[in-house]
Amino acid sequence: MIRARAGVFMILAVVTLALASSSRGDTLGPLLPKGTMEGGIASRSIDRTVTYSMFLEIQSHETRIEQHDIAAFGRYGVTSNATVSFELSATPGDVAFEEANGQLYLVGGAVQLGIWSDIHYTLSFGFHYASFFWRNDDPGKDLEEQLLEFTFQLQRSWSLGQTAGDVWIAPMVSHFSLEAQLPANDTYQEPEDATGGLIGGNARFYEHVGAELQFLWIETSELRVAVFYRF
Repeated sequence: MIRARAGVFMILAVVTLALASSSRGDTLGPLLPKGTMEGGIASRSIDRTVTYSMFLEIQSHETRIEQHDIAAFGRYGVTSNATVSFELSATPGDVAFEEANGQLYLVGGAVQLGIWSDIHYTLSFGFHYASFFWRNDDPGKDLEEQLLEFTFQLQRSWSLGQTAGDVWIAPMVSHFSLEAQLPANDTYQEPEDATGGLIGGNARFYEHVGAELQFLWIETSELRVAVFYRF
């Protein structure tokens, strides 16, 4: 009975890892001018196939994961070469896992540091950290994941009449680790490293209201759409 419960929870753990690890880079964008603030809402949809193995099994299994969530984010230009960011999200269990009873929370932040620039182009180093918390309605079935990401990002600014914006591209290296409390007080841990990249762009209308698209790929692809207001 314990093994069966552990097996079911293992599936949940793998699904959580897939969802959390595919929700990357949300606070990494262009460097902001000194004293500039941005706040907005981002929506992302994830559709991927996950391969996993049950406890003591050699044969692997596949399951399809579909997720849609909305996150709030904010960014601030501390200096012309340093931007800090944060992100917050709470996804109901029936959205994250279709029939799961619980809630998936995300708390994250990022720092970007400019290392070179000229009139049009800027190269920056980015560091992104996020914590994911799965809180199940049943005691003893919580999950936690830590995500670290590093990027070298090249961005270019553009303007056309009353519209201006940025485009950017960056290679990415990430490390994430999942820890789950299983039945019988066992602990399941799953660290993983991956490489990939992102490309994105935004447009600001009359200096303040903006929209953003960002495409990210690490093992699978993810499209993020956001609207924001620049203060």
